Amino acid sequence: EALKLSGITITTPVGLVTSGWHMRRAQQEFCRYFSKVIIYPVPPNQYSWNWQDLLPDANALDANTTMIREWVGLLWYAILGHVSATLVCRP
Repeated sequence: EALKLSGITITTPVGLVTSGWHMRRAQQEFCRYFSKVIIYPVPPNQYSWNWQDLLPDANALDANTTMIREWVGLLWYAILGHVSATLVCRP
């Protein structure tokens, strides 16, 4: 959709800001359309933990589900041939 905007071409540098765990798939997708993608991963939240963090809970299930979906997305893109082993664009 960005390529439909006036003045935007495949050689326009694009800044990509997203979470670090999502960066690889997002970068691969943007590199399909742009020759220069500059990445800015957002650092994870820092927090202290306690013994209760070792117990299973719904938040951990949600985080694990999100990570599994990300890996399935990477696999699906590879199956469809949307991405190659190496990125086409360079930062």
